[in-house]
Amino acid sequence: MGKLDLILAADGEYARRLSEYMRDMPGGRWRVTACTTPDSLRGYLKGGYPVDLVLVEPAFIHEAEKACPVSRLAVLVRRRGEGGGHPELLQFRPLPELIASMEAVHAGTDALRTSADGRAFVAAVYDPAGGQGKTVLSIELARQAAAQGQRVLYLNFEVWEASEVFLGSGSSTPEMEGGVGRLLYCLKAGKQDAARQLAQIRTFSSAVKCDYFPPSPGPEERLAMTGEDAVLLLDFLAGGGFYDFIVADMDSLLDEAAASIWQRSGRIVWLVPSSESSIAKTRSALDYAARAYPDGLRMEERKVLFVQAMARPDSQKAAELTGGRGPAARDPQLDYAAALPVMAQYREGGTVSPAYANTVRQLLRRMLPELAG
Repeated sequence: MGKLDLILAADGEYARRLSEYMRDMPGGRWRVTACTTPDSLRGYLKGGYPVDLVLVEPAFIHEAEKACPVSRLAVLVRRRGEGGGHPELLQFRPLPELIASMEAVHAGTDALRTSADGRAFVAAVYDPAGGQGKTVLSIELARQAAAQGQRVLYLNFEVWEASEVFLGSGSSTPEMEGGVGRLLYCLKAGKQDAARQLAQIRTFSSAVKCDYFPPSPGPEERLAMTGEDAVLLLDFLAGGGFYDFIVADMDSLLDEAAASIWQRSGRIVWLVPSSESSIAKTRSALDYAARAYPDGLRMEERKVLFVQAMARPDSQKAAELTGGRGPAARDPQLDYAAALPVMAQYREGGTVSPAYANTVRQLLRRMLPELAG
């Protein structure tokens, strides 16, 4: 993916610090030209140089409006309402969050494209029995992908969620309330400002280094989600150029929304518990899903990675990854791709054990081979 050209018009010291940070960040997408006076901004814009986004402080709005397309203009503000009607980005915040918002505003000029080029990889993590460590696995996948330079979204589909416990207390505050429900409403209404809504709604976890949506106030949002809703949401988030990797932390529900998420996912990480009673639940869930939603689980077999949850030390041999050519989903003997070891309780902002992290690393490399090595 080629570089994007950013024209930054701001106070000299702020422009210098932001330019240096963006220049030195690993995998950075932006080529920055800084202008510190209205005259220098006007001269550059009239020079006919390539411009993907013009980001200015309020004092530069007038000059920018005269010389650049309005669709490419965004304003750095200290408080809401200072942007003169243009997209607003809060200026004084962690720089990774600011850059993520810049990319969302830029993508907003073509926010609803759905071509496969640049589409984010979606990994759905599922546990039909509940309580097997699905969210810890999802968060660790997000953490490791972000550490490898991927732009990551952790997307929680649970009826009752507590993801903020895992995402750390140092997260940013969203600029707009409403979470994923507000974004979905915008998409269903056919509004063209969905990318700007995304920039205002999403939250950045400084602990995991990924974006996520604040939890909904109640279960109604997830319970009311249809298969069409899930498709609309995932196609926008994965196809809009905002992210490289999306982790869908699913509920134990088996409904149309779940089946649609499976269909839109590149991999389905299916946690299989170790106890006999929970394994029986897993078998029942597999049978039901194959009958009720054959299009969602038809596998699509090649997309499923069965992972043993809470494996005991004598089961660690199963942690070696297989070739991924397991039997059919309803076969009595599942072909495990990996085994996640039992570990102590996960603490807010904490880390998993080395053995657990290594197993997740193998799973991530199975999904994203370019991260190997």
